[in-house]
Amino acid sequence: MTNVMNSFANTFVKPILKSPLHPLMSRKLVLITYTGRKSGKEYTLPVEYTQHERTLTILTWKERTWWKNLEGGIPVTVRLQGKTVKGKAAVHHYDKDHAARFLKKRMPTWTDEQVAKKVESAVVVTIHLAYN
Repeated sequence: MTNVMNSFANTFVKPILKSPLHPLMSRKLVLITYTGRKSGKEYTLPVEYTQHERTLTILTWKERTWWKNLEGGIPVTVRLQGKTVKGKAAVHHYDKDHAARFLKKRMPTWTDEQVAKKVESAVVVTIHLAYN
């Protein structure tokens, strides 16, 4: 199921986020572009985010592997609400409080028990934006 969802995102969501139609999705989704640590290839994927001032927070799951490319504070580029912005990514493996806040904001109907269960497999990625 995850592969089907990723394929949908890559086929339909990415072009919309890059187009003038981005307001349809850009309140919740951002495109992140990074370089693979082993392959050296550039990857772009849509992810759900929250923003506080100049920091984006992205929540992903341990079983996914893309976030491993961001370890060590690597530079990234994001397409945020129609604008391309550079930033620096950081991975926070054990920041359960941050993960819980993210989930509560995105899933307000979830109980504390549901949030706590999901937080166990969460990885938090932050991107500190460098506005010119």
